[in-house]
Amino acid sequence: MVGRLRYAQPCTMGPLILKVLRQRLAVGLFLLRLVVAVGILSRDSGSNLAETGTALLLLGGLWTPMAGAIITVIEVWKLVSGSGGWVSVLLAVITFALTLIGPGPWSIDAQFRGWRRIEIPPRERGGNARPG
Repeated sequence: MVGRLRYAQPCTMGPLILKVLRQRLAVGLFLLRLVVAVGILSRDSGSNLAETGTALLLLGGLWTPMAGAIITVIEVWKLVSGSGGWVSVLLAVITFALTLIGPGPWSIDAQFRGWRRIEIPPRERGGNARPG
């Protein structure tokens, strides 16, 4: 048994644990979307119409990747032009992360397209073994 690899068995979690994890994910992603929308809409200097509209789209979770990318570009532009500060950095980073992660189960996108789940099938033992 010295030269052989051991494969870990897939972890089977109870349905209750999975439900709790999904709820925590949903709450966390909604809070991130809420923080970005409140941060943009509560600025004293006022946001432009494009940023306000995309903040509302992001809050509802509609077209989240596109809305997050637009807000990220606007915030980076504010930072480069000198009119943005640390708030622009934080908003750009959070919206970029939301663009990569997605809207979450508590969103309009999830209602339209469904919450996607990727399942990777287990590997077969005998198929890829090297002789010898």
